[in-house]
Amino acid sequence: MSTPKEKAIKLFKEYLEWIGKSYYHDGAYSKGEEDKAKECALVTVEEMIKEYDAIESEQVALGFINSKMEYWNEVKEELNKL
Repeated sequence: MSTPKEKAIKLFKEYLEWIGKSYYHDGAYSKGEEDKAKECALVTVEEMIKEYDAIESEQVALGFINSKMEYWNEVKEELNKL
């Protein structure tokens, strides 16, 4: 599994590439495109966190859900650093 920082960068770059295809540019991405890519990645991460948060409480006791929520919260922190 990727580190939270690696996952944050991967999500950001995937959205940046996708958004960049929607605009004509000279190979460099604009600040606006980067901001949109970051926001898309953050929305994705927020949805992951919400999904894990909604899982039944008895499964949380197993520790799996807690570790996944921690991971995605760390990814969110890394995205906010970009």
